Amino acid sequence: MRYDTRSGYCPTLKKDYSVTVEQLETTSLENTSRHYIDGQFDCKYAEMHQCPHINDCPVAHLQK
Repeated sequence: MRYDTRSGYCPTLKKDYSVTVEQLETTSLENTSRHYIDGQFDCKYAEMHQCPHINDCPVAHLQK
């Protein structure tokens, strides 16, 4: 497991914001190289407030 910090525009706060995304390592029988898929993410704002985008956070879904 690894953690990836992503930053981008948050429509709830109407400004740039950062969240931490948990990434899980995956492999397959055909391809044993490391790949990662997104797991849960940590948003300090959403922990303390109602966020209408918590289930589809645009910042958490940004790819590098």
